[in-house]
Amino acid sequence: MEKKKYESNIKKIFVIMFLKSLIFAYVIERIFAMERGITVLQMQYILIIFSIVSIILEIPCGVLADKWKRKYVWTLGIFFSFFEFFICIFAYNFKMFVLAFILAAIGSSLKSGTWDSILYESLNKLERKDEYEKLRGYIKFLDYTSSGIVGIFGGYIAYRYGLVTNYWLSLIATPFAILICLSIYEPNKRRKIRKEKSIILNGSQIFRWIKEAISVIKKSENLFRVIFYSGIIGAILYGQLHEMGSLIFKEIGIPIYMFGYIGFVITLLGGLSGVLSAKLKIKFGYKTIFRSILILSTISIFMFSNAKYSWEVVYLMIAIFLMELVSPLTSGYIHNHITDDYRATISSVEAFIMNGLTIVVGLAFGYFANKSSVFEGFLILSIILCLYTVIFFIQDIRVGNGGFKIKKLVKITKIK
Repeated sequence: MEKKKYESNIKKIFVIMFLKSLIFAYVIERIFAMERGITVLQMQYILIIFSIVSIILEIPCGVLADKWKRKYVWTLGIFFSFFEFFICIFAYNFKMFVLAFILAAIGSSLKSGTWDSILYESLNKLERKDEYEKLRGYIKFLDYTSSGIVGIFGGYIAYRYGLVTNYWLSLIATPFAILICLSIYEPNKRRKIRKEKSIILNGSQIFRWIKEAISVIKKSENLFRVIFYSGIIGAILYGQLHEMGSLIFKEIGIPIYMFGYIGFVITLLGGLSGVLSAKLKIKFGYKTIFRSILILSTISIFMFSNAKYSWEVVYLMIAIFLMELVSPLTSGYIHNHITDDYRATISSVEAFIMNGLTIVVGLAFGYFANKSSVFEGFLILSIILCLYTVIFFIQDIRVGNGGFKIKKLVKITKIK
C-alpha cells in the first residue's frame, strides 16, 4: 500500500509542476508593468526587493520544511505565489507592485527545496533514488515546454483581449495545484529533528549557520569558484535576460502577439540545454565548457545590445541557451564534491551569493537603462560578463593543470 502512495507522489509532482507552468502573464509581465507606469529602474528595485526577501527567508523556510511537513510548506508557497498575480491585476503604482513581489518572494522561499526533497525521499522509499537526476530533467523539460506553449497563447491573448486578461487566466490552475499538493503522502523523515520550542532558527543560529558555511567553502578554492560562477551566470540569466529581454522586443519591431512564440523557443532551448549539459561534460570537461560559455555568452549579449532588426533576437536565444547549461553542471559539481553534511549549507550559501549578485547586477542594469536606454543596460551586462571572463581565465592560469579537481570535504560540526 505504501509503495503505491510513493509512486502516486511522483505522478502528483509532475502534475503540480505542469499546473505551475500555466502562467499566461510571464510573457507580457514587463510590458504590463510599463503600461501601469513602472519604469525600468523601478523594475530593478522590485527585483532587488524580491532578492532581499528571498535572502532573509531562505534558511528559515528550509528549517520550517524540515520541522513541519514539506507538503504543507509547499502548499503555503503555492498559496502566496497566487497573490503575486492577483495583486498585479489591481496594481497601478510602485508600492502595489512591490507588495506583489514581496508575496512572490515569500512563496518562492517556501517552495524552494520542498518538491525535490519529496521526490528524492519518495524515490528512496521505492529504492529508485538513482532515477532522481533523470526525473528532475524530465520535470524541467515538462516545465519549460509547457511554459513555452502557454507563452504562445499568452502573447495572442494579450494582443487580442488586453494584457490584464493574462493575469486573470494565470490564477486558474493554483487551486487545483493546492488540492493535489495537500493529497501528497509524505515519507517519514530519515533523520531525527531536535525538539525545540520554536520551529524557526533565531538570529544567532542563522548567523552561525552562514559563518560555518562560508568557512567550509574557503577550504576549497575551486568549490568557491564554481559557486561564484553559478552565481554570476544566474544573476545575469534569471535576473536580467529572462526578466528584461522582452523590453527590447518592441524596440526592434516585434509585435506583442509574437512574444509568446519567442518565449516558447527560449523555454524549449532551456529545456534542451538541461538534457545536453551532462553529455557535454563527459565529452569536454568542466573547464572547457565553463570557458566557452563565458566567451560565447558575452559576445551574444553584446550583439543583442546593439540589435536593430527583429531577427537579432536570436542573439538573446543563443545567450540563454548557453547559460542554461550552467545550472545542472555547477549543481552536479558541487554535490559530487561534498558529503551529505554539506548539502543544505552549501545550497543556502549558493542562493545567498546569487541573490546578492542579482542585486548588484540589477542596480547596474537599471541605472544605465534608465539613464540612457534599455540597450545600454544589456551592454553593461556584456561588460560585466567580459570582466568576469578575464578574471576567470587569470584564475585558471594561476590554478594550472589541476582544473576543477578537489578533494571531497570532510564532516563539519553541527550547529548547536
